[in-house]
Amino acid sequence: MRVRRAVDLSLAVHPDTQVYPGDPVVRFETAATIGADGFNLLRLHIGSRSGTNCDATYHFDPAGARIDEVDPAPFAGPTVLIDVRGLPSLTKTFNIVTGIGTVTVPVASTIMVMDVFVLPRLLGLRRPLHRVATLQELAFANWPAVVALLAGTAVGAFTGGLVPGTSGFGKTYIGFPPLQAWVTGAVVYLVLVRIVSLATQKSQATKLLGYSRIEDEPAPSLSAAN
Repeated sequence: MRVRRAVDLSLAVHPDTQVYPGDPVVRFETAATIGADGFNLLRLHIGSRSGTNCDATYHFDPAGARIDEVDPAPFAGPTVLIDVRGLPSLTKTFNIVTGIGTVTVPVASTIMVMDVFVLPRLLGLRRPLHRVATLQELAFANWPAVVALLAGTAVGAFTGGLVPGTSGFGKTYIGFPPLQAWVTGAVVYLVLVRIVSLATQKSQATKLLGYSRIEDEPAPSLSAAN
C-alpha cells in the first residue's frame, strides 16, 4: 500500500497538558543553556500516561505486557480525516437543546395553569373541562395563549442565547431565562385575556380563547354519575 501522507494523531505535550487526577503533572525545566553550557537541554517531569497514550495490559495486570512489548502495528494504518472544527461541540449542542426545552414546554404548562386555575378566580372565565370535546366541538386555537407562548419563548430564547444568527447565540445568559420565560408567558396571557374580556362579548371572547362548544352543557353531578 502506498502511503501518500503520514499524519501524527498524538497531542502535543506541554505544561498545560491535562492528566488524570493524581497522575504526575507535566513540567519542563531548563537544565542547560547555550550561553552557560554551550548547549540547550530541558529536564522533563512527566508520567507514562501523559498526553496521547495507550494503556498496556501491565497498567492493570502485573503479569501483562509492558507498552514497549506491544506490537505497534495496530496503531498505524489507513484512515480518513474529517474536519469538524466548524461544527458545534456536543456539549454546546446539548446545552442549546435543553435550553430550548426549558423555555418552550414549561411556558405552555404555565399558561395552562393560568387558564384553568387563575382565570376563573380573576375574571370568572371557566374553560369547560367536564368532558372531552369531540373533534367537531373543538375550537381552532386559543389565540391569546399562542401569543403568550411566542412571547415567553422569545424572552427565554433571547436571554438564554438560543437565537441562531445572533451574536449571543450559545454565549449569552442573562438572568434566569427559564423563569423569565414562564413569567412572561403567564403575564402576557392574563393581560391579553383581560383585554379580550373587556373588548368583546362573552361568546366572542370564548371563541378567541379557544373554548370548545360544550360550555352550555351542565357538568354531571355525583348523584347522576352514581
